[in-house]
Amino acid sequence: MENVGRFFILLAVAIAVRMLGRRFVPLVMPESRLKTVVVGMVGGLVGQWLGGRWGIAGIEVAGLYLVWVVAGTAMAVLLLGLAPFIKVFLGKT
Repeated sequence: MENVGRFFILLAVAIAVRMLGRRFVPLVMPESRLKTVVVGMVGGLVGQWLGGRWGIAGIEVAGLYLVWVVAGTAMAVLLLGLAPFIKVFLGKT
């Protein structure tokens, strides 16, 4: 049952990051909703894993450290949005 809670927390954080990103930095946000949410959820899991490895805790809900989940989600979505700009910068159009 805890895994279901984790899934919905990751989903909610990914959707919230996408909505806030659309509002504040619309140029960088990817167009695809599904891809953005999936990448955000994976980024949240990676952020959670890194936070647990470093031993730095925070607010824990359903076994997830929310600060690390939000940071991982934001970084993953930002990287996905910046990928086309990085390709152009590197000359790989």
